[in-house]
Amino acid sequence: MAASDPPFPVEQLPDGLLGRVLSFVGRGAGPCLALVSRRWYRIVYSEPALWRAVKLNTFNMSLPLAQLPMLQRPAA
Repeated sequence: MAASDPPFPVEQLPDGLLGRVLSFVGRGAGPCLALVSRRWYRIVYSEPALWRAVKLNTFNMSLPLAQLPMLQRPAA
């Protein structure tokens, strides 16, 4: 190990453990963390704590919500 190498590089962590560590950063950081590397992208989107909430902004959609049946609530 060279003198400039960190004692325990984060890239040596197993995927599950790195995903758990990244989950403490919070959901808002998920998209930024996913840009670090392909591995981090895969880990971020496999860690539910980083993406479990999905926000849809219907104001930016080109189709009216009524024309998007997959987004409508099922009839009671």
